[in-house]
Amino acid sequence: MKTKPNNCRLLLSMLIALMIAGTINSKAGVQTSGNVFTNASFNNGEPYYQLIVGVMNSNAGLVVNGGSVFNLSDIPTLYPVDRLILGLGATTNNSVTVDGVGSKLMCNNFSSGGDTFIYYYGSTYLNQDVGIRNYDGNGDHVTVSGGGGLECFGNTFEGQGAISLGTNNDVLVTDAGSHIVFNYGFYGDQNNTISVLNGAAISGPGISLGSSNTVLFSDFGTSVDMGLGGISGDSFNSLTVSNGASLKCYQIQFGGTSNNLLFDGAQTLCFVTNGILFDPNSGNGGKLTIQNGARVTSGGVYSSGNPATQTIVSDPETILTITSLGHLYVGGGFPDTNAVLIVTNGASVALHNNCLFNGQLGLLQVIGTNSSFTASTNGIFVGNGGPGGNIIQIGGGGQVVVGGLQIGYAGNASSNSMTVAGSLYVTNSTGTAVFELHDARATCNGGLIVADQLICGLGGGLPGILTASSGTLQFKSATVTNGLPLVIGDGTNTANYVMQGGTHSFASGLLISSNSVLSGCGTVAGSVTNYGTILLGGCDITFSNAVVNFGTIIATNGLPHFLSTLSNQGSFVINPPAFQTLMQTNGVFKFNWSTVQGVNYQVQYKTNLVQTNWINLGSGIVATNSTMTISDSPTNSQRFYRIRSN
Repeated sequence: MKTKPNNCRLLLSMLIALMIAGTINSKAGVQTSGNVFTNASFNNGEPYYQLIVGVMNSNAGLVVNGGSVFNLSDIPTLYPVDRLILGLGATTNNSVTVDGVGSKLMCNNFSSGGDTFIYYYGSTYLNQDVGIRNYDGNGDHVTVSGGGGLECFGNTFEGQGAISLGTNNDVLVTDAGSHIVFNYGFYGDQNNTISVLNGAAISGPGISLGSSNTVLFSDFGTSVDMGLGGISGDSFNSLTVSNGASLKCYQIQFGGTSNNLLFDGAQTLCFVTNGILFDPNSGNGGKLTIQNGARVTSGGVYSSGNPATQTIVSDPETILTITSLGHLYVGGGFPDTNAVLIVTNGASVALHNNCLFNGQLGLLQVIGTNSSFTASTNGIFVGNGGPGGNIIQIGGGGQVVVGGLQIGYAGNASSNSMTVAGSLYVTNSTGTAVFELHDARATCNGGLIVADQLICGLGGGLPGILTASSGTLQFKSATVTNGLPLVIGDGTNTANYVMQGGTHSFASGLLISSNSVLSGCGTVAGSVTNYGTILLGGCDITFSNAVVNFGTIIATNGLPHFLSTLSNQGSFVINPPAFQTLMQTNGVFKFNWSTVQGVNYQVQYKTNLVQTNWINLGSGIVATNSTMTISDSPTNSQRFYRIRSN
């Protein structure tokens, strides 16, 4: 592989310096202006032949139009022309233009000794043998328009087939049919502008940027295909895909600070096989925005930095899909801070893997009507590394559906929190999805939380706490072992705890506040103190431990089963007991009636209905089964019986 001569060697080793304007102009549709010529230089005894546009002066130009095809290899020199250099010396405003349907500029020398590139000399970003480049100048231009084409192919083993930009240059590819094709690389050092617009196309194995470059792919029909390559950059770069353009590549990676990546507009499409990575060594990670109906499919999103990357997915029909190849990271790991993922205004994020909060002070916000975040196969893990302080907010109208949710996942991850004013579903196809809290606080504030299993434990010795100031909690099972009672309601607003079968275990008890409701069916293990309402609506609830009722128990469409004690200091509304069998044998009258287990029943009688008072028949009886039986040997000719529950 040849090595590149330095600038002094190249200038001193010129063997040929002749104007080739006449040669080029003899080809219809190819014009030159300014200082345009070929020269040759030696490198390790081997000649390089090159076409130079702008030598020690500015405003030189090469134009290929009118359907003409200009192949550098056709220039008559001892060997095929190896490369095209734009701007040699302290020059500016030199240009190459390819315009019109069928017009084409070709750098297609496949010889092992030839470079086949457009070369902007002066770049310190690369050391490959490359094409359009400006030595010491800047402000040069390449334009491909009107259906024209620029093709750079070469021996990729020797680093050929590339386009390289130095500083303050611009490349514009515009109009349907216009295209740039290269088979090695597209490079930009600093402050360059690359625009592909109005249905134009560009393809090759990747774009690599230095700092402060601006890249715009815009308009319906515009296609950028980097194949198995990617788009990468250092710091302060801007990449925009908008208005229906499409981008396909293997990876997008920014390793510096303060980069900006924007996908904008309906029918804007992006497919990134491996993932989108913001991974600065230090400093601001930058910003990823997907909005106005754009759709991005990626093998992952990795947001890092201090502060870390902000990712905003916004507006109806906007969709970010993370494939099964990777995860969505809100903070890549300690010391990443302040990573942000906002899903808002009807946008959607769908994951086939996990969402991981690996840093500290991260924020996931799903807000606005029809905004959704889905990871139904896997789930969200908050505090998987770093000291914690992460926040999840599900706002009004927002919906999160996950196959698992763990907050305070690691022992050193503290002070993580979640607020739900929208809807949270933690469920999977097997009904075993876990909503788990350790050293974290989750609050239902007018929202809905549905989970297959609830676990509130201890993390680093501190409790995972779930409270419902208002809204609804709905679980198939629950295990609360954090040393605190589970409190439903704040005493003012309405909160609901709905049991969907299973066992709901509260090691330190369950407290139902005023204006709040416990309902559903299943088993409650742990003491219960009720200031609100226990409602049996269609099925039974079994209470394994003591129940103290200061509120209301309504059992008109289901039965409570009190396996321990019931201290009823409120009201207990049940279906009235019904006599089932009546039998008299040898003067002994025996009858039974329907009961609610744990309820105290008192049998009373009168000998005449005009009597004022009922007389107790023995003492009250606490039901131990669904029916009770009593016997009486009346001495009167008649008796009337009734049964009261209290």
